[in-house]
Amino acid sequence: MNMTTNSANKKWQIRPTITEDFKNQFPEINPIILQLLYNHGFKTQEKIDEFLLPDYSQDVHDPFILSDMAKAVDRIYQAIQNKEKILIYGDYDADGITSTALLFKILKELGNQPDTYLPDRDKEGYSLNKPAIESFIKKKINLLITCDCRISN
Repeated sequence: MNMTTNSANKKWQIRPTITEDFKNQFPEINPIILQLLYNHGFKTQEKIDEFLLPDYSQDVHDPFILSDMAKAVDRIYQAIQNKEKILIYGDYDADGITSTALLFKILKELGNQPDTYLPDRDKEGYSLNKPAIESFIKKKINLLITCDCRISN
């Protein structure tokens, strides 16, 4: 059954529950995790294994195919070596909070004490904004790293 509800102009789609047959194919996987995998299109042992147990030498793209990635990495290392003030600006959703936390942990392990900033959804809206940037300038932030922010702006 594919149900939809409408709340405050938001449309929720509740996906169908996985079948008992599908659950029985993967008894070692928690049913909640299995439901999430199924919802995201992982419906075979091969695809599930590829997602849960990736071979990083072949299942993950090289991040250096992104334009100017080497420059970004060099700039981050320079900031760490020079003990510059780094601020990580993430989005307020689950991906943004997670990516901000991971980047914070990595930079801390590399010897920096970065600041973090998650915008207030109601007051600041989506993505990087001018008032936030102005406050970072006042705090003398040397390097601003965004993660999980919209790339179109």
